[in-house]
Parts: sequence; C-alpha cells; structure tokens
Amino acid sequence: MLQKIISLIQNNNLAEARTLCNQLRLKNKKNTDILVMLADIDNRMGDVKNAEKFYRKAIRLKPNSVPANTKLGIMFHSQNRLAQAESSYRQSLKFDIEQPSVCFNLAIILQEKELLDDAAQFYRKAIEFNPSYAKAYSNLAYIYRKKNRLDDAASNYLKAIEHAPGIAEIHYNFGITLLHQNKLKDAEFQQRRALEIKPGYADAWCSLGMVQFTYGKLEDSIISYKNSLAINSEHEDALNGCAAVFSKLNMFDESIELFNKSLLINPENENTMIGLGIAYQGINNYSMALSTYRKVVMKSPGHVESHIGMASVYMSQGEYEEAIKLYQKAIDIQPEHYTAYSDLLMLLNYCESLSPSYIYDEHVNWATKYSLNTPKLEYSNIPDPGRKIRIAYISPDLRVHVVTNFFYPILKCHDTNKFEIYCYADVAHEDSWSQLLKAEKTHWTNIYRMSDAELIDQIQADKIDILVDLAGHTKGNRLVALTAKPAPIQMTYLGYPNTTGLSTIDYRLTDEWADPVGESDKYYTENLIRLNNGFLCYSSINKMPNEVTLPALKNGYITFGSFNNLTKITECVVKIWAAILNKLPTSRLVLKNRSFSSQQVYERYLNLFSSHGVEADRVQLCGPTKTYEDHLKAYNQIDIALDTFPYNGTTTTCEALMMSVPVITLAGNMHAGRVGVSLMSQVNLTDYIAQTQEEYIKLALKKANDVEGLGKLRNLLRNQVSTSFLSNGKAFTQDIEEVYRQVWSNWCNN
Repeated sequence: MLQKIISLIQNNNLAEARTLCNQLRLKNKKNTDILVMLADIDNRMGDVKNAEKFYRKAIRLKPNSVPANTKLGIMFHSQNRLAQAESSYRQSLKFDIEQPSVCFNLAIILQEKELLDDAAQFYRKAIEFNPSYAKAYSNLAYIYRKKNRLDDAASNYLKAIEHAPGIAEIHYNFGITLLHQNKLKDAEFQQRRALEIKPGYADAWCSLGMVQFTYGKLEDSIISYKNSLAINSEHEDALNGCAAVFSKLNMFDESIELFNKSLLINPENENTMIGLGIAYQGINNYSMALSTYRKVVMKSPGHVESHIGMASVYMSQGEYEEAIKLYQKAIDIQPEHYTAYSDLLMLLNYCESLSPSYIYDEHVNWATKYSLNTPKLEYSNIPDPGRKIRIAYISPDLRVHVVTNFFYPILKCHDTNKFEIYCYADVAHEDSWSQLLKAEKTHWTNIYRMSDAELIDQIQADKIDILVDLAGHTKGNRLVALTAKPAPIQMTYLGYPNTTGLSTIDYRLTDEWADPVGESDKYYTENLIRLNNGFLCYSSINKMPNEVTLPALKNGYITFGSFNNLTKITECVVKIWAAILNKLPTSRLVLKNRSFSSQQVYERYLNLFSSHGVEADRVQLCGPTKTYEDHLKAYNQIDIALDTFPYNGTTTTCEALMMSVPVITLAGNMHAGRVGVSLMSQVNLTDYIAQTQEEYIKLALKKANDVEGLGKLRNLLRNQVSTSFLSNGKAFTQDIEEVYRQVWSNWCNN
C-alpha cells in the first residue's frame, strides 16, 4: 500500500492518497513516517492546520525526527511564521547538521532578522555540505557586500556563477559589488550578462544605468534607465537615477518631472527630495528648492544634506549670513562632514565683517579636524635638480568651468622636454573642454571614483615631484588626501582665494598686488611665492565677439554694469553702487546673474536699490543667456564695469576687459579683495583702482564724466589686454616653470 500511496502522490491524486494513508495510519498509529506523509499530503492540499497537527504528532512520538522538524519548518517558513520556522530548522539540524538546504533556509531567516554573522555561518555550512550550492554562495556574497567585505563578496559571486552561470540575479548582484569596487568595466559586463539571460530585468537595466552614470556616459545611462522604466514605470531607483542624470546634463525640467513621479511612489524618500531640491535650484526656483529641503528637515531635523542644500540656496540669493548659519548647523549635526566645512570656509571670503585673522583660524581648524592620521610617507623621487620634473595638477574643474580659461594656457605652453605633466581630474562627466585639455601632452587620470587612499597611492605610484592643487576649498576638492602629503612638494594655486590651512601644502602661487609683501604672509599656512608679472593668465576657450562702440555715445547716458556672482553683491556693495547712481542721476546699472531669473531674488535686489533711493527703471536685472556668446555680447551695453568687494571678480573682470569694458575695483585687505588690483595692474589700468569706498565712488563718477576718454579706451582696450602679460601664456608659463625648477632644486639640495 505504501508504494501505491507514493505513486498517487506523484500523480497528484492527493485525495485518494490521503484516504489510503489515513487507513495505513490507523493500523500503525506510532509510525512517524506515515504521519509525516499524511502531513505532507494535507500541506499540499492546503489544509495547513491539519498538516501542522500531524507534523507535531510525529515530533511528539519521535523528537529527533529530522523529516518532521524540517518539513514543519518549511511550512512555517512559507506562512511567514519565521520564529517557529527558525525553531523547527534548529531542531532538525540538532539531530542532523549535514542538511545544506536546511542550513540555507535558516540562514535566510537570520538574514531577514539582520543577524548577518549568524546567517553567514549557516550559508557557509550549506556550502560545506554542498560545495556546488550556487544560491548559498550568492547569498553569502550579499552579506559580505553589506558588511563592505567586497573582495570576499566578489569571490563568492564568482563561485556562484561557476556553479550556476545562467542565473541573472547572481550576475546582477555581482555587478553591483563590482560597481562598489569601482571596477566599472567588469560591473558593466555582469549587468549585460544578466540582461542576456533575462532581457526584461528592470533592476539590471537600472544598475547598468548607474554604472554608465559613474563612467560619465550620461547619454547611455539615460537609455538604460529608460529601458528599466519601460519594463517597470514605477521603478523608484530608475526614476531617481534618470532624474539625477538629467540634472547633471542641466536638463532640470526633465529631472523635476521624474523626481516628482518617484515621490508619488515613495513620498518619504529623503534622497529623492534632496535631488528634487537641487533640480529646482538648477532652474533658479529657489522658493521651491527651499520648500523641498525644509520638508526633509521637518521630517528629519538631523538631515545634513538638507541643511547644506538650504545654505546653498541662500548663498545663491546673496543672503550669505543665513547661509553661514545653516552650514554651521550642518557641521554641528555631523562634525566629520568636511565638505560642509569647506563650503563654509568658501563663504567666509564674502563676509566684509570678518577679520583676516578669524578667517585664517577657521582654515587652520579645518586642517586640524580633517587631516588624515597616517604615517609619514617616504618618497622614491630621485633628487636630481637638473632632471625632468613631474608636475601634477589636481582639480575637479578640468571641464567647462572658469578655471579652465586660466589653466589651459599653462598646460598648452608647458615645456614638455623639461617637465612631464600629469592631470588628476575629479570629474564625473568629461566634456569638450576636458577633451581639449587631454589633447595636450599630458598623462590624464580621472580620479572621480578614487578614495583618498587610492588617490594617495596613485600619486605615489606616478612619482609626482610637485603636486599643484587648483581647487582649495571649492567644491570637489581633494584636500583630505593632500594632508597625507603624497608628493614631496605640494602647492596650491588659482581656484581659491585664500589659504588651505594645510601645513602639508608648502607653497601658494600669488603676486605682490594680490598679496602685498609683509602684509599677507601671516594669514597663510603656505609659503607665498609671488610671481613677478602677475599670478593670472587668461585665455578664453570661446571666441569673443568684438564691438568697440561706446554705448554712452548712442544712449546719451553712462551705463554701469556687473556680471558677478550674486553672493559677491552684498548689501554694502548695493549701497555703494546706489550712491554712484544717485550722484549721477542719468546713469543706469545693468546686473547679470542666473539668480535674477528667480522672481524672489529679482524683487529683493530691486527693493535693496529702492531702499537707497534708486528707482527700479534705472536698474536692469538680467538672468542667464542661452549661449556664452550672448553672455559676452551683453557687455556691449556696458560703459564701465563695477567690481564687487570684499570678494572681487576674476573671470568676469577678464571678460569685461577683453570686451573692451574697463573695471573699477576696490583694493581690499585680503587676496579675494585684491584680485582686481592684480588684473588692473597687469593690463596697465591702475587708474581704475580705488583704495577706499569713498574713492571708489569718486573714481566711478570721474570716469563716467570723461566720455571722450572712455570712447578712446574702448577702441584700444582689447588690444591692450591681448598684448599684456595677462594674455601671454608662453611668458607666464615660463615664470611658473622657473618657480617649479627652483623649489625642486631646493628640495633636492635639502
């Protein structure tokens, strides 16, 4: 009869099998095998209550019954009665440990309870008793990944694939691990393999998009994310990922649409809200950006990124005092957040009320808090003063960025017979300007995905002699890595108008106009090297239109202008500019900044001028233009540019000069407030430098009243700038190379 029952079960004739099994049970009431068989039949027929009764009866008769304990555990597991399932599995393993499937099932429960070490132990047991158990290898790998033991995770995924190469989920999870290891080509291969096996695998398309985004292949990334969404239109990670790519490509309207769709699916996702806030900032909708960040803060008062987001909005609106409070709040919440502290340091440069000594102390404090606690590094650089020197530039701005206008002439003019040039680009998406830089004779390494430790190893492996930081405390800087001093000589230059605060950076390149001898040195941890002919060299990557007609000649009035960053246009600056306008009632002022496309910002600045007696129709506030050429053409309506203080313009000043517009600047007491002095001195316009605010007003009026002189200068200024040292890339680079050779010789001799 037993064989007949088994045959009936195999043929799915469960009712008849149950009848015969029950008859057999009545004749053998203490036979646990029959009880287990009857329980199995009831379980398959959906009578789980009866099945449980018979499994338990079998266990009472024979507590060490492995089949009864195991099958009861499996039934409980299927009912999500995890505590009872765990108990049954453990009881089964107590009597027979060599059950790989039971070890595996128990591990799954422990993993769900976040008891990862215990779960890993039982996955290893499952593998011990079944060395080809692919799913056990895969699940163990997942635990290792969660514990950031990425090498162990990778080796277990490889084992899983070895034993089951056709499971798409294993390839997918292995791909995620490889992405975390920054092995992007391998990660892409695994996701594509998963998609070969399972073309409709939305998660794999999403992960492939993430890999491509990390690569900087943004257009390909969008395609992959869209493929994921075509399969599952509510795939939250794909919506957020695609939205993030759109933001990176400045396609903010598309980004906002996707982030909002994602929030309909999961309104509580704080990362989505942060992404949405950033996208709103991208279209200068600051009120919506603030509202979005505030929602996060209301839900999670300790959410650091929301405070940083709000701070950046206030900074964009020119409200730097509020921005400072928010950055300080972010640092209080998360003291180890060194980028927030760098953002704060950057903002301090705009504050006219802060003393140079206070700002210096804050920079030194950053270095004290965030310097790596690593052993002193040894250098294998050959100390030969006359040999070819390896120079490396490190920057997040080797792309379409204002820094490139000043860095490109140096890179282009380097003597590669005497200097071997390296570029470490911390750039997520290499664009046309990145390609322009790469085309020069340089060793180019993208360090965007490198950890500080990996970056240090890279610099040491390249045996860099002089490492030049071009970022300072601007966004994307890698100053933490430089605290380990991976190169024997380290410098900072160009991108930041103040000290880094790092004792491991030896020198800072400047000039005597921006940092007067005997006045500035005490506010730098670096030794100042003053270049003889100016610390800047400007060469616009884009072609510059040329218009030499003075606007005042056709308008009949003087038009002042400033196209500077709004954060630089402080209330004090507005007050001084208003005083100029009030003393010259026919004059006009044109301000151009992307933030003026925000109605809130637009009205705030009109009200600021109005509070000083300047009518709204005399102040023209312009938002961004579609093209850079249109931006430059906007200078054609300006007679005299007004520099900001205490933080002068740099790129905007160079643009104005190249567009034949002279710039009135106010000499400050720190580097940020003396860049205008340096630029005006380089192009022989020292008569446009004021020493006090009162002199600044008088100078603006004096120049405005000399329309004939302005007209003559308009015709001559572009040529005057083009033939000045400011535009002489070859001579400027030779000056820098002389400095490099000198500091290298000093290091070799010491």
